[in-house]
Amino acid sequence: MHWIDILVIGTLAISGLFAFARGFVHEVLSIAGWVGAFFAAAHGAPVVQHFAMQFIEDPGLAYIVTWIGLFLGALIILSLVTRRISTGVKESALGALDRVLGFIFGLLRGAIVVSLAWIAYEWYLGDEKPPKSVFEARSLPYVIQGADTLRALVPEDKNHKPSPGQPPKTGEKPQSDGQSLFDKAINAVPKMPATDEKPDGYDNKERSEMDRLFETSQ
Repeated sequence: MHWIDILVIGTLAISGLFAFARGFVHEVLSIAGWVGAFFAAAHGAPVVQHFAMQFIEDPGLAYIVTWIGLFLGALIILSLVTRRISTGVKESALGALDRVLGFIFGLLRGAIVVSLAWIAYEWYLGDEKPPKSVFEARSLPYVIQGADTLRALVPEDKNHKPSPGQPPKTGEKPQSDGQSLFDKAINAVPKMPATDEKPDGYDNKERSEMDRLFETSQ
């Protein structure tokens, strides 16, 4: 068996068994606890910083100490809440379902970790190609597919401009092209030629002279 296959299977197995032992509820609440602790520290550190500055003169160091303290404190509290809730779920009739869902969650988490590892490996190589021996792993096509799926979830940068030699994407036209087409359409309309010829018929002056002559003859 290829060593990459061993790493992939080992990562999936460890993550799946670990989540199976803890349960789905515990895994989800653990992630929520880390996220909640981060936001608590990020929003609370600027408020509590002035209390820490009574003991620490450096504002930057006071902010770091406050941030770490709030993060650890919130994480400990949320972890205790998570353990209490997950224990209650395991002891209930939903305990078996919680473990099965936890195992599935663990496999999915392991797949994400492996896909992220492949993305990091490609970023490390840059323009170089991976060794041919790497492609001998049977699990590599699935790893690459997972990495492509993660890339597809990341929104593209709309402000990204193509290089000078790169053609624009389908449906995107430079503004200069639209302006040139508009100018061509305007120039294609024939203009009326200027002429000095008088219009047919009599003008007002000639009509008044004819009326005067007609009255004189009467």
